[in-house]
Amino acid sequence: MPKGRKSCPDCGGEHGVRTKECSCGFKFKFRPPIRRGKEIDVSELNEGDVFRIISGTGSFWYSSRTGEKIYSQDRYKLTFKKFEKNGMFAFGKYGHEYIYIGESYISKTTGLHYRKPRIKLVKRKKSRDAI
Repeated sequence: MPKGRKSCPDCGGEHGVRTKECSCGFKFKFRPPIRRGKEIDVSELNEGDVFRIISGTGSFWYSSRTGEKIYSQDRYKLTFKKFEKNGMFAFGKYGHEYIYIGESYISKTTGLHYRKPRIKLVKRKKSRDAI
């Protein structure tokens, strides 16, 4: 069987790997896609939880010259530390980071669009009671 092909166990017909059903009626089995992390509200975080900011969310600066949005948060894994007045502190690959989570607004001085990011939980910190 050549690479990128599969055969039907009922009729022996040869099909492409993405074929879902054979002409004889046999249905091929597919694995569901892997979902990494569950989207949660920022208020559900506890100290030590590991999370990721969903791409395309959070505070950004709009470049009028190129027409692109330049986001101020990175997309790597961050570990939640504590909440502050309008934001939260987390640390990750490049040290500590402040993430704005207050009401959305546009700064008149910098032109930065402040808005709350959407996050995905990667891992909860295990409590001492569970150990």
